[in-house]
Amino acid sequence: MVRAQQLGYEFLAGPAGGALASLGTGCTQLVSTECMNCTFTGCFLGLFCQGLPGTQARFLRFSYRPEA
Repeated sequence: MVRAQQLGYEFLAGPAGGALASLGTGCTQLVSTECMNCTFTGCFLGLFCQGLPGTQARFLRFSYRPEA
């Protein structure tokens, strides 16, 4: 899950139906590189996995649910 606020993002993960743990945070100003006023078009976030050479990752499901 990603919690987005005006100044930052918080990234969380956990098992289905279980408690979410915070994985880290990031400043919104560092996600995009727009340097002119009124040129911001939004940010794209995606899944990423890293492991030892030869390690495979498979994402079985991804869902997006905006929260009010």
